[in-house]
Amino acid sequence: VSWVRRKDEELHLITFGLHTYSSDSRYSLNYQRPNDWRLEIQFANERDQGFYECQVRRILPSSSTSSSTSSVSAGNFLICPKYIKQNDIC
Repeated sequence: VSWVRRKDEELHLITFGLHTYSSDSRYSLNYQRPNDWRLEIQFANERDQGFYECQVRRILPSSSTSSSTSSVSAGNFLICPKYIKQNDIC
């Protein structure tokens, strides 16, 4: 599972698995077993506005990718996928 941010037609990796790759320490992953992957943004402000995407890669029974996009405006946020198909993890 990964969280990315779409900004100016580019994708910026925020998290992959349990690791955070953003240099912005306000981003963190709130993971609760078995399937709850939430992106947290502390002290969100106008520069954080945009689209955040949770990407899920399933290996079995077939290889596919699912994603969910959330939008953010100023404030403190906990971002969760809006819709994930049954048996997807995110």
